[in-house]
Amino acid sequence: MNRHMKMKESYLLTLIIVISLAETIVSFQPNISTKIQHVPRAQYNTQIRVPFQHLNDSTTSTEKSNVICNLVEGADAAVSLSPASIIISNVLDFAVSNINIELQSLTSGALCGMGDILAQTKEYANKDENSKPKSSLIESVNLNRTGRLILKGLGSGLIWYQWYALADVLSEDFVSSVLHVSAENNVMVHATVRTISAILLEQFIACPIIFALWDLPLPSLLDGTDLKTIPGQVKGKLGTLLIENAKVWSFANLLLYNIPLEWRVAAMNIADVYWQSVYSGIAMKESSESLEALETLAEG
Repeated sequence: MNRHMKMKESYLLTLIIVISLAETIVSFQPNISTKIQHVPRAQYNTQIRVPFQHLNDSTTSTEKSNVICNLVEGADAAVSLSPASIIISNVLDFAVSNINIELQSLTSGALCGMGDILAQTKEYANKDENSKPKSSLIESVNLNRTGRLILKGLGSGLIWYQWYALADVLSEDFVSSVLHVSAENNVMVHATVRTISAILLEQFIACPIIFALWDLPLPSLLDGTDLKTIPGQVKGKLGTLLIENAKVWSFANLLLYNIPLEWRVAAMNIADVYWQSVYSGIAMKESSESLEALETLAEG
């Protein structure tokens, strides 16, 4: 009973944190928009893991429409008069203009949930026949675990949204500081240096902090884990998670930056679902083993 009470309190606390974080981001949004106005417009569409995050109040309607048309149907969609295209474009335009932050949070939560279900499917398939539960694959999915990761995703979507706004400024400042004027005006050189700096900032600054303070401890807290044991769990998993993150996203970023824009969002989501399945397998390892032990004990 005490464990269930802790879980309920953790769920409530997480929702409060997510809501507070969203309100904080909204309150500072005008300042963020002002800071990133100096980033060249040509660089806006290179964003990978949060495709809409650069579209803000300072972006013109024409620019928004161009990006949305590319995301929906490719560059040719800009001149399309198809009613379906117009409806989809208008819906996306409204979402980007009015509920951008909420869209990021919900998308992140959904991808985390799908990634966890994929991870549980792989775990079920890798079990030998004798250790598999009597229930079917669908029945064996731990929805409580998936729910915890969806909540994690709702918050991490907001965190990454904020990070990418900051990373744009940092990477652009880095480009300006290391390149001569002639090289900086070279679009290819500018984009390459900016991409590399953004990836390095993510790998060595954002990921360690976000993984250690949010992605790893939160699901454990929601599962009712004793607060005293969480630092040890984070320490034991953080190194593995960072290595796997570098493996997945170093390759994915190289691929995603070099595919047509109209395919980029779909490819990014596929890559993110795969990454979330890898994350889930690492972060939820003890939880899965404990559940299996309880099921074995119950069957015995």
